[in-house]
Amino acid sequence: MHGLHLGLPSKTFIALDEFQSVEELGKYLNYLRHDDIAYARYFEWTKCYAKPKLYHSDAFCKLCEGIQKKKRMTPKDPVEFFSKNQRESL
Repeated sequence: MHGLHLGLPSKTFIALDEFQSVEELGKYLNYLRHDDIAYARYFEWTKCYAKPKLYHSDAFCKLCEGIQKKKRMTPKDPVEFFSKNQRESL
């Protein structure tokens, strides 16, 4: 497991760096496309973790703006940042 994945629940995203090639990634994506059960596993985290209640429609605009201004924000504790306001495990 790479540092980027630290503290994130498994099967919440597809880590591109875990594939040896684009072809291998493509085969895996096709597998998920045809296997509903395997695909659904990527959404099981929603049973144990809450999605943010607030949604800012301009979030991507602010992201681009921050990138253009080279504004950097680093959470003091990345694990706490990602697990804040989450439900307890069932």
